[in-house]
Amino acid sequence: MRSKTPPKKQKTNLHKRLDKIEEYHGDMKKWRKNRYIDFLETEVKNGLKLTKQQTEEVKWLIQRINPKQLHYQLTCEQTIIILALMVKELQLRGKQGSLKLFDYSICKEHQITYRACYRVLINLLDLYRKNTPINISFNKTRID
Repeated sequence: MRSKTPPKKQKTNLHKRLDKIEEYHGDMKKWRKNRYIDFLETEVKNGLKLTKQQTEEVKWLIQRINPKQLHYQLTCEQTIIILALMVKELQLRGKQGSLKLFDYSICKEHQITYRACYRVLINLLDLYRKNTPINISFNKTRID
């Protein structure tokens, strides 16, 4: 007597290759985020002379925000450099004045402009505003 279950389909070569790729790389988003963090720790940290705390703050941003959300025309590397510049600027604010982009060779190499920095900052603030819950408390007292 035959069993009622259909025979198992054999995996094609394509499926086998895809399984191998997934085995090596795992989740692609996670892999990409790790690439961004590696770029931050190697090139950006040395190029901008970031402290450990500044590096951790930029890592925190990278893990929560896709760099492409902040500016779709810039490369992710450019966006990461701009985020690092913003973090560094915030910590230097009261001490030395403002940063000058053209003092850093990494900014010249990756063609960072003030206009791009402005756009990334605006989009970051917009993302923050959209993701922050609104706490509206209605006063239950009557006005007569």
